[in-house]
Amino acid sequence: MPAELAANTMQPATTMREPNVVEMSNTILKAQTPSEEEIEITEVFTALDDSAPALPAELPKTASSLPLVGLVGFLSLATAVALRLSMTRAK
Repeated sequence: MPAELAANTMQPATTMREPNVVEMSNTILKAQTPSEEEIEITEVFTALDDSAPALPAELPKTASSLPLVGLVGFLSLATAVALRLSMTRAK
């Protein structure tokens, strides 16, 4: 680590107005290409098109009613068991 950065990075910043924080926020960011050439970060990350893709009018039907059928079957079995137990205790 270079000596000029060591003093700035050894302690956490307590406010956003500290000189090292202000200096970092005003610094121009650069990226390095594979050929070791420094270029501005805006050349690396291009802005995306602002127009979002159109959403379909209707969503695809991907679910089935099988879990609902299973739930109804389970509730029917639970009801049958509860009725049978109540009938045997009533005798």
